Amino acid sequence: MEKTQRPSNFKAYRFVVLGLTLVVAALYHLRVFEPLLEQFHKDVEVYEQTCPVSVKIAPSSFSKDNSTVFKIINSPEFRNESAGKLSKAVQVDTQIGDVWPDVPEAPEQWAIFKAFHAYLEETFPTVYENLKVETVNTYGLVYTWAGSDPSLKPSMYTAHQDTVPIQEDTIKDWTYPPLSGHYDGDTVYGRGASDCKNLLVALLETVELLLADGFKPTRTALFVFGFDEEAQGTRGAKHLGAFLDERYGKDGIYSILDEGSGVVADGEKLFGIATVREKGYMDLAIELTTPGGHSSLPPDHTSIGIMSQLINLIEADVYEKVLTDENPYLQFLQCQAEHSDVLPAAIKEAVLRAKVDDEANAKVIEYMQGSRASKYLIQTSQSVDIINGGAKANAIPENTRIVINHRIAIEKTSKAILDRMLGRVQTIARKNEVGLIDYYGNTVLEPTPLGFFNLSILGGNILEPSPVTPSEGEVWDLVAGVTRHVFEDVVFPDMKYPLVMAPVVFSGNTDTRYYWNLTKNIFRYTPAIMDVNLGHIHSVDEQQGIESHLQAIAFFYEFLQAIEE
Repeated sequence: MEKTQRPSNFKAYRFVVLGLTLVVAALYHLRVFEPLLEQFHKDVEVYEQTCPVSVKIAPSSFSKDNSTVFKIINSPEFRNESAGKLSKAVQVDTQIGDVWPDVPEAPEQWAIFKAFHAYLEETFPTVYENLKVETVNTYGLVYTWAGSDPSLKPSMYTAHQDTVPIQEDTIKDWTYPPLSGHYDGDTVYGRGASDCKNLLVALLETVELLLADGFKPTRTALFVFGFDEEAQGTRGAKHLGAFLDERYGKDGIYSILDEGSGVVADGEKLFGIATVREKGYMDLAIELTTPGGHSSLPPDHTSIGIMSQLINLIEADVYEKVLTDENPYLQFLQCQAEHSDVLPAAIKEAVLRAKVDDEANAKVIEYMQGSRASKYLIQTSQSVDIINGGAKANAIPENTRIVINHRIAIEKTSKAILDRMLGRVQTIARKNEVGLIDYYGNTVLEPTPLGFFNLSILGGNILEPSPVTPSEGEVWDLVAGVTRHVFEDVVFPDMKYPLVMAPVVFSGNTDTRYYWNLTKNIFRYTPAIMDVNLGHIHSVDEQQGIESHLQAIAFFYEFLQAIEE
């Protein structure tokens, strides 16, 4: 039988078929192993996530003559002098209320700051002799230490002069009178001792020391002190921000350091935690108007009763907890996971995988529920803080009002909060057959003979979560590097481990809300060991440990020189 003749290109054809078969097989296996490959890439990403220890930065003066910075930390004489200055600052009453009128409308109320300004000028005479001192809206202070090179953007350091009020019914609970500034050799007691006359005094003490040493800055330094931070800064920092914006313009400032987080111990290690974002802020007022009458013939639910239903719904409907890359606290946790000896091993592993593994992320969120301080770093808080209603025991209340404070999580917006609250009120309004007017005067449900809700944004003020300050780059490296230098070389020269710097988010708000336009480098950071009780801030026995106060002075003394180099 005659053999069939193969085509001349059969060999080439065979290789094409074989190649296609291999491609199909490869694609099939890639599909099968795709989850494994995806996990591999995730694992690579996890192991690439690191929290490097910053390079230590000391000013060149430290290697030539470091006597002053060691005097700050070690000299008994300087310690007592510094404590005395802080004590006297506390003795000057600068308490303010929430709803004071603007300065021109009530000059007699704000005149308390005249005495504080007199104290500053008397206590820091060389500052007033060598720096330009300006006032903004009467009591805001701007000290300008002119540098020799005007082409360099100024650095800026801020604090506030005011304090929260002392509640009369708590005075008996104070160990020492709240305006005594009592110093027991270790601690200064009194309103404002740790929030934040300590920071203000530390900054001016630093300038006096540098002036005495003959230091002349190349870069201009600004020291800016508001006077109503505890009442949202609308008379102080808001005016100061506009003043500085007009003078220096957008991004015209190199860096800003304000009050905030500080240095904390973690076993034998220290973490410097600098706040690089703040949560948002909003107060909502909800008013319910209903018919009055004699309480012997009450309705099924009075306005207080209906409002109680709403409060119950609000408190039951908590905001979700979210931990994402947008929140600097995740970066802090990763630094802690990498360097801490205290964090449990299982949590460390979950933290390091939290970016790429939903189960690990959920485990970290669950772990954070153990502390109110930590859980509200990843969750919008809502607190019903004020309720008013009723005038007499035998009269049906015609009006009930509540105020709810919100601290808006990094991933949220004010609109999401407003919409959610409107939905809750709508639910209760429908249930009780009353009307509803929204935040902007729009009728959502027509008022009825049984009454209506009226919603408003208290003061019309909404503060969205702040922009993020970079936790890398030149300014971050400088803050971290000088922190390492001061704590490792001066404060604790026998430290076994390097200090680790990490960013965090802040639940509260500072005057920096009015300075966002001036620079992207805003650090809410008090460079000192943080009191475990946060110095009883806003509470009975507010206090400031003198060791921490001296650490802050030492930091600023070195930082103001290092920023030149």
